[in-house]
Amino acid sequence: RPVSCLTMIPLHLLLLAASVLLDLGLLHVVGVDGFAKDWQETAFSLPPSRGSKISAPAATSTRNGYHAVNGGGAFSFLAAGGAGWKSRPTKQARSPELASSPSSQSSQPEPTAVVIPRSVNYFISRRCNYSCQFCFHTAKSYHALPLEESTDGLRMLADAGCEKINFAGGEPFLHPILLGELCRVASDELGLAVSIISNGSQITPEWMDMYAKYVDVLGVSVDSFCKETNSAIGRGGDAENGHVDRMLRVRDECSKHNVRFKLNTVVNALNWEEDMNDQIAALDPFRWKVFQVLLLEGENMGGEGELRDARNLCIDRAQFEAFIDRHSDRPQLIPEPNDVMQNSYLLLDEELRFLDCSGGGKVPGRSILEVGVDVALMDAGFDQNMFNERGGIFEWRRPRDE
Repeated sequence: RPVSCLTMIPLHLLLLAASVLLDLGLLHVVGVDGFAKDWQETAFSLPPSRGSKISAPAATSTRNGYHAVNGGGAFSFLAAGGAGWKSRPTKQARSPELASSPSSQSSQPEPTAVVIPRSVNYFISRRCNYSCQFCFHTAKSYHALPLEESTDGLRMLADAGCEKINFAGGEPFLHPILLGELCRVASDELGLAVSIISNGSQITPEWMDMYAKYVDVLGVSVDSFCKETNSAIGRGGDAENGHVDRMLRVRDECSKHNVRFKLNTVVNALNWEEDMNDQIAALDPFRWKVFQVLLLEGENMGGEGELRDARNLCIDRAQFEAFIDRHSDRPQLIPEPNDVMQNSYLLLDEELRFLDCSGGGKVPGRSILEVGVDVALMDAGFDQNMFNERGGIFEWRRPRDE
């Protein structure tokens, strides 16, 4: 087998140099197994450039204040920083089974990249009071974790390097106290940026008075400014649809509390020809996310057990681009066609399981409460390159009064 040129340097000098660099915070331990018994397999590696991949072992623990990853039989250091990369945190909550030996973890699949979950979307419940025909996280259950377990999950995410949490559903405001307390813990205790995506129907002035100070961005989904179109989509009720009026009230509450206001729009067969320029210009949202309607098996393709059938609402890429071109003068516009959106979000379901959409469905993995964040991320199907390319990192925090 090939022998590293590092074997020409005395072992004690290498260890001394590594210790100094670790103390300075310039290097980071990634694995230690096999180091003493097989020095010929020792490797020192620099952080990958954006888009490159490294092998990451299966299980992790914390040793001597550094984040050590068990498995792989190599002793590697990753310099902190690097484009799109971040040094691993020093603490990570772990379940008891992760303390087993590396050999017991050999059956676990290895991820293809080190993923820091900087931005995570948490669907706190599937419960919803709307019936949008293209919904891909439908109300198959009304379950939501108790506050204690949910906040445990938030703390684990923060320890793993999360910087921003987005709460969604279902309709998250159907659980107003749970949602508010999650926002408080995330912002006030953990220092995370906090955003919420809602249909706007359940947001009250009282909730905003109590919890808006913990929220950076509040988004409302608006697919049309036409009552009949919203009604046909299933967003907001009958032909006397009041969805737009409710959205305007939320916009006013955001302005009152200095919360950034955001809009989400799903472009589909019922609205792709609509011109929303005047309304978007008047609303002047912080961001306007525009998605192409997405089909996911098990959710909205009309199959057995599925609550929605959005196949008749699908549009092709040319129709989506026509909508985008029509609104290209809006500086807040952020278009996300299917190939950009599908795998570029870290999605946690109501059981705190990452959802893998890469196969055309939404496959839940193992809960972070059971296996820890690092192991659960192996189940996410997350495309970090696409996350970076779509501008997933932006100014997550609103300006706050000193």
